[in-house]
Amino acid sequence: MGGRGSTPDRGSVAVAFVGMLKLASRWFAPRQFALATGMALFCGIVGAVFAGVPLRLLVTALGWRPVMGVSAVLAAAVGAAIWVVVRDDPEERGYASHAHPAAAGAGDEGRGVLGGIAEVLRYRNTWLLLLAPGGVVGSVLTFSGLWASPS
Repeated sequence: MGGRGSTPDRGSVAVAFVGMLKLASRWFAPRQFALATGMALFCGIVGAVFAGVPLRLLVTALGWRPVMGVSAVLAAAVGAAIWVVVRDDPEERGYASHAHPAAAGAGDEGRGVLGGIAEVLRYRNTWLLLLAPGGVVGSVLTFSGLWASPS
């Protein structure tokens, strides 16, 4: 992971994306959910683009320390702004919430984590979403782990 020619682990990005979806479901009206999701994906793609050639050009021109320093300051500023402004539900900041009434917490307390997992596993499409991508990703990771690694 992270070596020459490899791609970084995307697991942490998936966790952040799911968290963003949860926030978007409460902060945005249902008709705006697709827009919020698309904008988040757009920001991720822009970040990936700037992590390529533009970042390399900046590092070549200015050196890696100033570029990483500015990147760290910008990331910290954005993180601090999110920490100050964003809450789990907009009602905590005095705004209208767009949470679905069932998602507001009615009846979820007694179910627990295992009950929630059982409910997800009872949904038929969960198994399709587990097996199909799992089969594709599993074979790619197995192949690349066994034969595509540098010696």
